[in-house]
This record gives sequence, C-alpha cells and structure tokens, in this order.
Amino acid sequence: MSKDYIREIQGSFVFLSPLNGDRHLKRKNTKSLPESTNDSDISTESEEDNGMPLYLQENLLTHKELRKNSHHSSYDTIRKPIDKIENHYPISAKIEDVKQGRHIDRCITLHRRPLKSDSVNNNNMNSIVYLIKSNYQRTEDGSLEMVNTDVHQKQKEATGKIAKQLGAALFTKKSISLPVSIFEPQTMLEKVALTFVYAPNFLEPAAKTFDKFEQFKLTLSFWIASLHTNVWLYKPFNPIIGETFQGFVEDSPIYVEQISHHPPVCCFQMYGDQFNIQGSYETQANTSTNSLKTKNVGFPKISFKNTNVNITAFMPTFQVTGTMYGKKAYVLSHKLILVDFENQYYAEIEFDTDSGFWSKDKKLTKDAFSSSIWKVKSSFLQKLQKEMQSNKDFSIKFKPKEDAEEKLDAIEGSWLTSLNIGYQKYWTFGADNPAILRKITNALPSDSTFRPDVLHLKVNDEKAAQKYKEELEATQRKDRKLREQKK
Repeated sequence: MSKDYIREIQGSFVFLSPLNGDRHLKRKNTKSLPESTNDSDISTESEEDNGMPLYLQENLLTHKELRKNSHHSSYDTIRKPIDKIENHYPISAKIEDVKQGRHIDRCITLHRRPLKSDSVNNNNMNSIVYLIKSNYQRTEDGSLEMVNTDVHQKQKEATGKIAKQLGAALFTKKSISLPVSIFEPQTMLEKVALTFVYAPNFLEPAAKTFDKFEQFKLTLSFWIASLHTNVWLYKPFNPIIGETFQGFVEDSPIYVEQISHHPPVCCFQMYGDQFNIQGSYETQANTSTNSLKTKNVGFPKISFKNTNVNITAFMPTFQVTGTMYGKKAYVLSHKLILVDFENQYYAEIEFDTDSGFWSKDKKLTKDAFSSSIWKVKSSFLQKLQKEMQSNKDFSIKFKPKEDAEEKLDAIEGSWLTSLNIGYQKYWTFGADNPAILRKITNALPSDSTFRPDVLHLKVNDEKAAQKYKEELEATQRKDRKLREQKK
C-alpha cells in the first residue's frame, strides 16, 4: 500500500486533517466522509536513523512485572490538571501533533511495523477494583452505591443544567451538547475493550483444557467477573462513525470500530493465542426522571481453537439510579445468558429478583443470583437460534421441566463479590486481579485516543474540550443529513 494511497484515505477523515489546515499533506479537494474518525498513539519523540521512535526502543516489562509494579491510584486522577505522559508521549505534544497533522505522518511511517503495546500504566482497568472500593460501597440490598459525594454533586449540577437547556431547546429547536465536566477522557470503544481484561484469568486456562464443560464454566466466570468493568465514575464519550480503538491485553490484540451512528453500533474482535472473541454491540439507553438504563445488545461469541467450541452470550441491563436526586447507585437487571449450541450447555442468570424459580422461597439481594447450568434439548436450541436471527433480544422463556435434559451444576454468587459453580469458587472480586489494557504505539490515525476533545480533557482543559466536542457533533449532524439525502 503506497503512502499516497494511505494519505488519500486519511484525507477523507475529518479528524485526520490538521485543525489548522492541510498544508503538510500538499493535497487538494479534501473530502469529509460521513461522521469521520480520530486518531492514534504515536510518539513525537525524536527518531534514530532507523526511523524507530525512541519510546518504541524501550524494553517492555513482562506482565508479572507490570502487576507487581502497578500502583493503584484513584480513577479520578485522570481528571487532574497535569501534563500527563501516556505511552511515553506527553499529552501536550500529542495535542500539538493533532493540530499540525504530524500523527498522520507517523502512522504512515510506522504502519508496516508489527503492532506493539506499551508497558505504561494507563490508569485504566488495572485500577477498576480500586475505583469501586474507593468510590462505591455495596449496600445491604445489594446495590452499588456511590460514596464519592464530590463527583456525584458535580454530576447532579450538570444534569440540572442539561434539563434547563432541554427546556429551552424545545422552543429554539437547537441541539444541545452535554458538558464535558461529566465525561471521562475516553470513548465507549475503549470501554468495550476494557471489558475483556479478565481474559487472561479465565479464557487462557479455558483454551488449554480439552474438557468442553470446563470451558463453558470458565467462560461463564469470565463474563460474570467482567460485569463490574462496566461501572463508570464519569461518562465516556460517544464514538463517531468510523472511529476505531486498538489495544492489547497481555499479548492479545483487541480491535473495536464504530460502524453505525443511529443506532450506535460497534464491532469488536480479540485474538488470544488459542481463543478469540468477536461480535457487535448496539448500545441502547433509556432515561427517566431519576435513572438511566443502558444495555449492550448483541451476541458476543467466544471460540476455542483446541475443541472448536463456540459459546454465545447475551448481556444483562445496567441501571443507574439517583441521576437527579438522592443517592447514585448501580444495579443489574434482566438476564445474562450463555449457550453452547453444539454441546447443548445452557446457563441463565437473572439479576435483581427477590424470588422466582431459581431462588424459590429464598430472598436474594439485588446483586446476588442462584441458578444452574443445564444440558438442554435440541428443540429449545432451535428456538434460540431462530430468535437470534430475527431479533436483537432473547424473549423465549426457559422452562427447565420442558426444555432441559438434565441439570449439570449449580451456580451461586454475586456480580459484586464472587462466583461459585458447584462446590468450587471460580472468581472472587479483588483477589483475581484483571490484566492491563495497553494502548497501541502505532495505531490507526482513526484511533479514539487522538480525538481532540478527549486529549484536551486529559489535561483538564474543559473549555477547549467542549469546543472540539461541539465541533465534532456539528460535523456528525451535517454528515447524517447528507447520508439521508442520498438514501
């Protein structure tokens, strides 16, 4: 692929063009494709004669060293007004590179090199356990309640201002932009990638066993352990169509791309040594006076090479209460479903239920569950497959007496504390530490880590971040109209 061809492709992305013009590319008639993209993780450090940036020449720490040396600091540190260094790359230098378009040239220079991840602690999922312990507490009823009153108050004040703007917008018919004060400096694409950080704990061991039922149990453990990675302290930015994110969890690369704006849909892939994860999520959100419900609708699939096993999942719903008044808390609702169609394994875990078939007369807290792994009939699996082909959701009700052949094992636990399958504990919160999501040193220029609004928020320049955020939103609306005109 020639440099000129890459430049031509990059020229069609709004964010890939320098904010102060495109003189450095010396090209004409630059177009903007619908709701373009962003940027990447490439250094501004001086280069040696071999063209390799100095920061790429540094030795990478092993994963064990990373876990040993990683320090837990509050997740809120990402909002401090400091000139942070990310991937040996000062944020202020990265901002200047985006303005001048130099990040594009570096991508062109490095695009043929093998992808490498950086060893720097990026304040992401390695601190999720600390984030929850320092900012939330589990209540008696099983909710995850925010105890960081400063953040909560700031968010409620911003929500109140948004409500006033919405009222005014009804008359002016003008679009409103959410204040960046309630955002964290990353997008939903990175948040999706962060949900895979427990793969080394569960999917790597699963990929080494030839016991298909054990693979199913370890996959269930992976998804249960990953649920708390969806907890946010601040809101992530909404991705723009065409935006990408690349990262590594240990040696496994992750790729995420936003492929639709309305409805918002992203596709994702993770390639482990002997397993892979693939699928797509459509993000659905419903708001009410004092709560927000979000759900990633889709059927992510985990495949294991040694047994050719494919295990499909369906995610529960996250609900945040206290968005306007009262205490802010997280709860899960609806079901987590896991199914292996070939081997006829099926698990259905229902959240936030006081009673029902699984718990019978035993009252459960909102975070707890009590269920089973079943071997189900082929007739039930045929219904599920038909449902997946025609709908985005599982609406079929599982009836063990009619649909199951036998009960294989019991499941008990809490998405906030632990998971037991049979008589064995498979996961404990805080004891099984997740891996680190590392960003890519030579990612695509469309990578979300080069969004100007995200970069300015990282150095706590909210005024500039708000400005760029509103510019990007205006571009999205304009491009959406163009697409609608050509339908």
